[in-house]
Amino acid sequence: MVKEFFKSIKYLVFPNLCLACLKEPAGGEDLFCINCVYNLSISEMHLTKENQFTNRLIGIEGIETGAAYYLFYEGGAVGEILHKIKYTGRKDIAVVLGKVYGEKLVDSKYFQNIDYLVPVPLHRNRFRKRGFNQSEELCKGLSEGMEVEVETNNLIRIKDTPTQTKLSKSERQKNLKGAFVVSNPERLEGKHVLLVDDVLTTGATIEMCTNVLRKINGIKISIVTLAIRVYQ
Repeated sequence: MVKEFFKSIKYLVFPNLCLACLKEPAGGEDLFCINCVYNLSISEMHLTKENQFTNRLIGIEGIETGAAYYLFYEGGAVGEILHKIKYTGRKDIAVVLGKVYGEKLVDSKYFQNIDYLVPVPLHRNRFRKRGFNQSEELCKGLSEGMEVEVETNNLIRIKDTPTQTKLSKSERQKNLKGAFVVSNPERLEGKHVLLVDDVLTTGATIEMCTNVLRKINGIKISIVTLAIRVYQ
């Protein structure tokens, strides 16, 4: 009876709220409430080498494979997750979901022998303003789930660009030209790196990062994101 009482008090102070809506309680050991689970579109892209994700990247050279955990539809629960991570400081959500996804990736034959996780970087001005890089937080979770080291401060963003949310792919490419450099390419020579971002939209950011990384001798590049934007 006493144990249950303190368990109830703990719930009132630290409720196990759904990571998507932060309103309804998650069920048992689940991360989301029943309603949000129903509205989440989980993909199985990591189980195939060519998929909806890699199709978005056709024309970009030097990519082994790629996958996203969720399909992101406008107005859906996945959008709420991405918004909370990026704009309300809930980086803990990125870590938790990264770990869950990492545990799935290690069971895929297409994501074996990864040497480093490389987050898509923020410019120092954006990092200073936000206080964290959501892709790096996602990497922390993936690292725990996959038991792979995170390589930060090697792929660097040297060009501060305005928000790209409403730009076309060609406009994004123009914006991002010359935005990324690798500070220590020797460290990544002959390595298989997993480039990590929060969401894949047009693929422009991934393309610019890949263009820089693939100049490194013997490198292999695979890519994952928490979500892929699906246009209806």
